[in-house]
Amino acid sequence: MTVENQASCSKPASPRVWAFTTYFCEGLPYSVIRSVSAVFFRDIGFSLPAIGLTSIFGLPWAIKFLWAPHLDQSGGKRRWLLAMQGLLTLFFLLAAVLVPLPWAGLLIGLLFFAASFFATTHDIAIDGYYLENLNNADQARFVGYRVMAYRIAMMAGAGVIATIGATVRWSLAFAGAGLTMALFFLYHRRCLPLDREATLPEAWLPAKGKTPIAEAFSSFLSQKKIGAILAFVLLARAGEYLLSAMTAPFMVDLGIKEHYGWITGGVGLPFSIAGATAGGWLIARYSLKRTIWPLLIAQNLTNLAYAALALALAALVANNTGNPAPTAIGAGNLVLVVCVHAFDQFAGGLGTAVLMIFLMRLCKPRFKATHYAIGTGLMAVSGLFAGTLSGFLAARTGYAWFFLLSFLLSLPGMAILSFLPLAETKKEASPTPATPL
Repeated sequence: MTVENQASCSKPASPRVWAFTTYFCEGLPYSVIRSVSAVFFRDIGFSLPAIGLTSIFGLPWAIKFLWAPHLDQSGGKRRWLLAMQGLLTLFFLLAAVLVPLPWAGLLIGLLFFAASFFATTHDIAIDGYYLENLNNADQARFVGYRVMAYRIAMMAGAGVIATIGATVRWSLAFAGAGLTMALFFLYHRRCLPLDREATLPEAWLPAKGKTPIAEAFSSFLSQKKIGAILAFVLLARAGEYLLSAMTAPFMVDLGIKEHYGWITGGVGLPFSIAGATAGGWLIARYSLKRTIWPLLIAQNLTNLAYAALALALAALVANNTGNPAPTAIGAGNLVLVVCVHAFDQFAGGLGTAVLMIFLMRLCKPRFKATHYAIGTGLMAVSGLFAGTLSGFLAARTGYAWFFLLSFLLSLPGMAILSFLPLAETKKEASPTPATPL
């Protein structure tokens, strides 16, 4: 790290601030690439199967463990996250330029697929920075900030950026995403504290005859009850992934794309924050072992709620799909949509807190970023397959049966809960924090 860079951090942000800002920057690219893009592609006329195929954007998140060991060995997570934030800024600004061009949908699809690799590397760097610069006690202490910031970013994408695109211009929406990332890049470059682990200790050297990724995988797979762990990680969010891939197209086809922004931002945001906060508090108060069942059941009940909603509004969906002048769904039906979405976001916050803490407890000190990448990557594998199939299934079965099917897909993950190692671990002694709290 150069003297100039160190001087630029004369007033480093406290952990509660940088935990919030970095995870906002982690959530915004994911939201634009994985969620806002679905609204964009449906708005410009892509079919449901085509939109389902955009789940391939999630491929880098599923295989990110392949290059996570390089980031673990190279150190300097701060340097990596700044570089990725700068590149993501350029990607979103380029998308804004491409919108008016012929074949804009195909070009932006290819651009977002490329951007997803950089967004994934950005995630690895941020997760590694968080795990390396905070002790176990502070990691738990600031998990609420992480979840809150990520959820706010997701809602900013779905609420603000998607609304600008659907009601004004998509070029302006993507430009707004790029400028937002640029502002956070400048702030982090100046105020993000330097890495605590600037150089790698000898303990990080790979074992003789093993590559870093082989040693990281060997360490991860040596844990007790690894079979149950792997099955749970792969299946825990399968139903949720199938559901979420089609919720945005469902609202567009329902004829409420102009309401999508305030529903997701004005309603979904506070409910998701409340859910994440409640989930973190319940886990801290009653332990993960005692809360994992009810919190994940709540998360998966949202699939049934959407199935009931789609069944009740099936006639409106049939009339408004592809209709340039859709029929108004009425105040009562709009309230019903809002209530289902609020429940979905609150329950999703509960489930996110559970899964985040579970994955963090799987990480061993030598491979924190890599182990977290393996866990989240394997979890994303089911999302990749579920999302890719989602459009074909929804087009064939209709939304109501599709959402019911997504609930059935959540049951295998629930069945594995009883076999997981959920015993509480002793608290780590808290070293002096690198920056004031």
